[in-house]
Amino acid sequence: MKTFRNKIKNLENKKLFLFFVVSIISWMNAYSFRKHMYDSGYYFVFFFFLIFPLFIYFIIFMLRLVYQLEGPPRSPFHLLKYSIYFMILLNTALPFFFLWSMRDVISHLKW
Repeated sequence: MKTFRNKIKNLENKKLFLFFVVSIISWMNAYSFRKHMYDSGYYFVFFFFLIFPLFIYFIIFMLRLVYQLEGPPRSPFHLLKYSIYFMILLNTALPFFFLWSMRDVISHLKW
């Protein structure tokens, strides 16, 4: 866990910005395929994996925020850390909620 934390803390802003640009391009590509998402199961999986980098970027961004908020326990910014933990949990669960809400649609797709 400590090596993971150090890798996120020491991530260069240039690499983070490039990953953000790639994830936004991937999301726009997925948005252009949204009409074909229900044509076949392969389009649906393609759509899901194109929006996935954006979720990963938001998780990395929020973890960097948490690591910057370390301070005295009574500081209001330190208490903000717990709301960011909730947002990280919600953001990691969103792709699974999306798949769960589409379970009827996925079962009727042509594979």
